[in-house]
Amino acid sequence: MLLARAAAGHKEAFNQLRNRHSMSLYALAYGIVIDAVDAQEIVDATFAEAWLKASRYDPANGSVHGWLAGMARSLAQGVVRSREWPRRVAGWASVEGLQAS
Repeated sequence: MLLARAAAGHKEAFNQLRNRHSMSLYALAYGIVIDAVDAQEIVDATFAEAWLKASRYDPANGSVHGWLAGMARSLAQGVVRSREWPRRVAGWASVEGLQAS
């Protein structure tokens, strides 16, 4: 199994894993963040996290692609949330009665 070899430190296996899943993870991330640079950074971060956590993958919990997609989705949603927070706070300032006195 490719991920098992990657977990054992085989960089070539990890590169093959990345080549196999990068495009679909990019499409997933881009669909959430709607930004090419952020989507690529999410893919990079997903594989960095996968490299660190490869030994924790359990095939009983789903496919490798599903595991990677879950990480990418979580990272992408975090990017979207971090973008929304300043706008939410700015919006609160315009609510009557919440202005600082």
